[in-house]
Amino acid sequence: MPVTIPCGHNFCRDCLEKAKEYNDTCPLCRSSMGDKQNVNILLAELIKEKYPKAYAKRLKDIEILKIEKEKKVLQERFDAIKNSSMIPIFKAPLSFGPYFPGEIFHINIYNKKFLDLVELVSNEGIFAITSNNNKHNDKMYGIHVKILERCITTQAFIVKCVANYRVILYNIIYFSQYDYDIASHSPLFDESIPVNFFDYNLSLRSDVTDSESKTITSQINTSNSNSSTISSTNNDNIRCRKESKYSFIDEEIIKLDALKKLLNKIEVEDDIKSISFYYEQYKDIVYNEKDKTATTTHADINNPIYAAQKYYSCIIFSRICLLCIKYQLNRFGNAGFRLFNSKFRNIKLTSSEPSNEELENFSFSLSSAIISRSIQKWTWFKTTNTTERLESITQYFLKKKNKSILALDNSRSPIIHRLFMLDSITSSLLILVFISFVIFVKYVFYYNV
Repeated sequence: MPVTIPCGHNFCRDCLEKAKEYNDTCPLCRSSMGDKQNVNILLAELIKEKYPKAYAKRLKDIEILKIEKEKKVLQERFDAIKNSSMIPIFKAPLSFGPYFPGEIFHINIYNKKFLDLVELVSNEGIFAITSNNNKHNDKMYGIHVKILERCITTQAFIVKCVANYRVILYNIIYFSQYDYDIASHSPLFDESIPVNFFDYNLSLRSDVTDSESKTITSQINTSNSNSSTISSTNNDNIRCRKESKYSFIDEEIIKLDALKKLLNKIEVEDDIKSISFYYEQYKDIVYNEKDKTATTTHADINNPIYAAQKYYSCIIFSRICLLCIKYQLNRFGNAGFRLFNSKFRNIKLTSSEPSNEELENFSFSLSSAIISRSIQKWTWFKTTNTTERLESITQYFLKKKNKSILALDNSRSPIIHRLFMLDSITSSLLILVFISFVIFVKYVFYYNV
């Protein structure tokens, strides 16, 4: 997709995003690119019309690179599952919320025995962090982390870590010599959307298979009476099934095209004032009245059209979330943008059609950048559906749109943010009344004494 930057030059958006990782200036004139990138629809149509073969070849090359990248990611995840073994467990307060993959953070460890246990079990400084409020010790959710740096103070060991991936901890054993638990672990990853769904196969319309036709034909041939009646009845059944299948597939294709148009509209307009309107349009497309009565058998991930719908839904949610972040940062000015970009470098989409891994990592980065209740964060942490996580984050952004929910400070759950994140005006008024009552009692008591 070609985009035009403020200086007037045009570039491929995916290539431009990769160039911005090294230098935030125009590759030609070296002027500042800024954050605004306008999609050049006219240039895109001209390229398709004038150079159809080169355009098709470019799309094919991008698809091949994407498939190779997906295979590499799947192999890395398979190796992680294959090489999983015993791991030390560090329990953190539930109120901290979980750490998400890719997050770099510091923790304070007050007992040197735990670091000794980590060195005993792993030479690479690997352990797992979980909640200390977990009552089910047979299986726990945690995050696989690696120690990057550590320094000693008079009170504690300050350890800098990076979160690798989520894990499920089981076979938990108490190591009495070190006073900590160790456990077996199994990596936890999101469900992958098939990478070859872009050229979705419309041959799904022929779901009335040859075997069905042969069975019906044999029944007709073996019948001794009323053969013409049976034949006409079965032919009607086949026709009805085909017509219903045609109708369903057509509706799903129309829905998919509508999602593509909505995504293109969001990218072109890039309007922070229309955030709620974009999501309402998405709901109108996906959650129509017919879907409410439809069975869930159609929502099969093996269906390429449904997979494409899930994929474009993920991108739509991601674009809306990026607009929500921009809307939040506008109140802080340029200083807020600089602080946010320096703290959360991974909250961006580097391509117009990101891979499954990029969407998954993007959702994790969003989860770590938002201030919310720990229960909400644990819900995002435990789900293995990227679409559900991104939609839940989008809904949370829209719900708290007029409140400051970005973690621009170093605290994971500041009290001042929790005070102003109440869900209703009534709750806020009750707190103000309570504070006023305390001041009044103190004032009366002081003067009476």
